[in-house]
Amino acid sequence: VVYGLASEIVARTQCALAIWAAVLQRFGLTMNTEKGKSEVVFGFYGPGSAQLKHDIDHRYGGVVKFTKADGTVAEVHASKVYKHVGTKQSGHGSMVDEVKMRCTLVKGTTAGISRRVLNCEGVDIAVRRLIVSI
Repeated sequence: VVYGLASEIVARTQCALAIWAAVLQRFGLTMNTEKGKSEVVFGFYGPGSAQLKHDIDHRYGGVVKFTKADGTVAEVHASKVYKHVGTKQSGHGSMVDEVKMRCTLVKGTTAGISRRVLNCEGVDIAVRRLIVSI
């Protein structure tokens, strides 16, 4: 996820990608630039933000091109959200949607268990009240 002024963010991202590719190459590794592997999420602000958002999608085709140390040109996809081990973060830094989704999953998963426990007369009433208070 890259944050910065709209007027500078693409050039700075290209520079950062070139540096990262060079570091990987130094250790005998290569950057996997396939969609879903190495991607960039922009969080930009300032004058030109609306135009840059449009340009990334339409003018640049949703990719950021950069030049590697060996002179070859590579590209990474510009994604709308940061995804890592199942977690998503939007370009504006909010995780609200992720938290809502996970809460819904937990609620759906535990609803049946909660109903069974709360309706079970073998569970002490004090324990049931404690569960409801949580």
